[in-house]
Parts: sequence; C-alpha cells; structure tokens
Amino acid sequence: LFVGILAAAGLIGRKRITEALWIFGFGHMALQSVRHVTIFAAVTAPFIAVELTRWWNSAFANSAKKSIAGIFNQMAADLTPSFNRTTFWLPLALVGALFLPVGLGHWPSDYPKEMFPVDLIHKRQQMLAESRLLTTDQWGDYLIYLNYPKQRVFVDGRSDFYGPEVGNQYLQLLQGQYQWKSLLEKHGFDHVLAPLDWPLASLLKSDPDWKLLDDTGKAVLFERIRRPNGH
Repeated sequence: LFVGILAAAGLIGRKRITEALWIFGFGHMALQSVRHVTIFAAVTAPFIAVELTRWWNSAFANSAKKSIAGIFNQMAADLTPSFNRTTFWLPLALVGALFLPVGLGHWPSDYPKEMFPVDLIHKRQQMLAESRLLTTDQWGDYLIYLNYPKQRVFVDGRSDFYGPEVGNQYLQLLQGQYQWKSLLEKHGFDHVLAPLDWPLASLLKSDPDWKLLDDTGKAVLFERIRRPNGH
C-alpha cells in the first residue's frame, strides 16, 4: 500500500491521473475492508510494477556490469525471453488444470458440514427462507447463497454494510446481554438458528415463548410460539 501511494505520486507527476486514481481508490477500499485487499493487489500491481521498473531504470540503467545493479540488469535481460514465452500460456495451463477430470471428482457440491449446519438448513429450507430469522453472520452467507432471492437475514458476512448500530445489536443478541429479549421483539424474529455455544441458545431453551425444533449437537433451531401479548 505504501509503495502504491509512492507510485501514485510518481504517476500524478507524469500526468497519469487515471492510474493514480485506481491506486488511491482501491487502496481506500482495502483500508475499509480486508476483503478488498486482494482486489487492490490484483488491480494495482501492474501500475506499481511499471512505476518501480521506471524508477529502477532511471537510477541503475547505466550501472557498471560488475556492480550489483548491473548484475541484476543482466539477469533481467537474460530472463525476459523466458517470461515472454510463459506469460500467456502459464495462466491458461493453471486454469485448465482446475477442470481436469481428476479435479472435477473432488469439486465441492455444498458448503462444508464441519462449519455450517448444512443438513438442518436443507431440512428446514422453505421455512427458513420465509421467516424473520436470526442466525450467525457466517451462516447468513450460506442461507443467502442457498435461498436467494427469497432469503432475508439480519446480518451476514458483509458487516461493514450494516453499520455499527446493527452490529452492536447482533453482538448483544448472540451474547445474551440484558437487552436480548427486547431486541428479539424489536426485530420480530420468529426463528433463531444458533450455534450451541451461543449464550442466547441457553436463554431461549428456558424461555416459554420459544420452542426447540432441532438440535444437531452443534446447532439449534428455535421457533417463537408466543408473542409478548400472549398470541
């Protein structure tokens, strides 16, 4: 990121404003959310590499052949033909390897059951898609993947889109803090799909307003059976 900022300054000095804005824009996104770091690297690497090459050439292009810089220059010159030959074919070969028959035999067909209550969700798929559901942000990702566009969740993994207020309420709910009941009422949840170790799961298990529908040993599903007014 710091090298990118320096490269952007050099690009601006040479009136290459578009490339500089790409670096600044994606750099800002990367600082906002870690998921954008990969995008930042992929998009800006060519601009940064070209700028670094320009700096190197301006500083060391005329270095003596026996100097360290001169040795690196000669190595680069010797390797350039090889890189030119492989630059086009190597990515194609790597992508093609993903589609070999051996690879297709091990291609995942669903999310990993070790991390997601896949069987429970498939069993109750229609009900969950139609309910006002509270679940973990990670399981919310899976439900959106499975039931889009019908599924709506309280939060999912894109926490930066929800803002601090919703994020804090989510944390209060999962931790079973003192406002947990009023928050459940405020958002009108009629189902809660929670990991067994959530404090909220223990609270709901002893609450007469909620009924335990499923317990896999790792995940529990609760259904509201009574509203505060008794209905």
